[in-house]
Amino acid sequence: MAHAGFYYNPYETNPDNATCFLCERSLDGWDGDDNPIEEHLRHSGDCGWAIMMDIQQHTSNPAEIEDPTSGKIVQARRATFNLSWPHDGKRGWVCNSE
Repeated sequence: MAHAGFYYNPYETNPDNATCFLCERSLDGWDGDDNPIEEHLRHSGDCGWAIMMDIQQHTSNPAEIEDPTSGKIVQARRATFNLSWPHDGKRGWVCNSE
């Protein structure tokens, strides 16, 4: 569950609720055979973390991997930093999010 971006966030009525740290999508009703990454992507298809973890999950089959330079993947990678790149403005750091 953590690999898929979820943390445990139970409610009285939803004791198995989990919430994504990035997109804040909450899911419950988990079954033992559910794939958390696939469920995350199905319910929050624009979450950068879900997209990137789905790619990592399929790295054993190169035919299923999307071009890492595609706009969708670049946007997903940027989204994993949420609102900012932690090194922007860091003294002595040449690279930036642009």
